[in-house]
Amino acid sequence: MSLRRASAELTKVRGWRNRRDPDWTIARAVSDAHAAVERTARSGTALERAWREVCPAELAARAWPVSCSRGLLTIRAGDASTRWEVDRWLRSGGETALARAARVGVRRVKFVSE
Repeated sequence: MSLRRASAELTKVRGWRNRRDPDWTIARAVSDAHAAVERTARSGTALERAWREVCPAELAARAWPVSCSRGLLTIRAGDASTRWEVDRWLRSGGETALARAARVGVRRVKFVSE
């Protein structure tokens, strides 16, 4: 076997057996984070648009949706009376109408204060 051929064989074997260097750049992490932010922005705008369409005007001015993630709808209410009114509205069919309009699944509702 010639030296040149042996060297080529050795290079081929090294390519198979040696581990490749990991990708040290942050490009993949940045693209994943960018995709997650875009998904969140799209879902947030759909939820906010549905809230403005479905929610009664007197409640929409005092409470608004913060997020809907994994079936948990988070609503920010200014005070306890607003929270009570929004809760009554959601239980009387508002939750179903909101979920249909926003095209999201709602399993639980959580209220947060300002």
